[in-house]
Amino acid sequence: MIGAKALSRQAGAEEKNKSCFHRDVPHRSMSNMSTYLDQVRLVINEKMSECESEPNLCGYLHRPEVEVGTSEKIIFEHKRGTESCLVESSSNSIRVSIRMKHEDADPIQYIIGKKFIDFLTRRVEDYVIMRKISIDGYSISFLITNTHIQKSSKENILHFILYFMTEIDKEISAMKIAMNSRSRKIASLFFDAF
Repeated sequence: MIGAKALSRQAGAEEKNKSCFHRDVPHRSMSNMSTYLDQVRLVINEKMSECESEPNLCGYLHRPEVEVGTSEKIIFEHKRGTESCLVESSSNSIRVSIRMKHEDADPIQYIIGKKFIDFLTRRVEDYVIMRKISIDGYSISFLITNTHIQKSSKENILHFILYFMTEIDKEISAMKIAMNSRSRKIASLFFDAF
């Protein structure tokens, strides 16, 4: 859980940076991971607050308007090197799409990353906010509706997305290292036979 001091610092940072979110900037380049995650946290938190306060305009079907396209979408894109995060928001839903750095990495890391993402998307029932199919150009997408925000706290949803963004690349790198060590061991056993 986030402490009271962290919440007051975050609220102060939100007020300080609030004006930068209303400019028409197509994307922002970030070099530092913590700065990148802080900017993504602020935008998603702001959009979840707006989504939570808006009434459901889609009627009894509770369709996410960001998917249906019945209302105007507000789009923010944050970039950090080859990684990027696209946040699309409407009156009752938010779609967060993430492009991870394995997309532009070496072929082995790309294959491992793609298989790992496929593994996760086949189990979307376990991850309530994850979409089966991501937006074109992105590795994975999350769909947050106002019902998700009402059932679960905003902090838990935000923590899950940010934790996912930080840990997914570590997991893919660890899988690549494990695969390389296994292949070295297999190669040495194979050549020992000769």
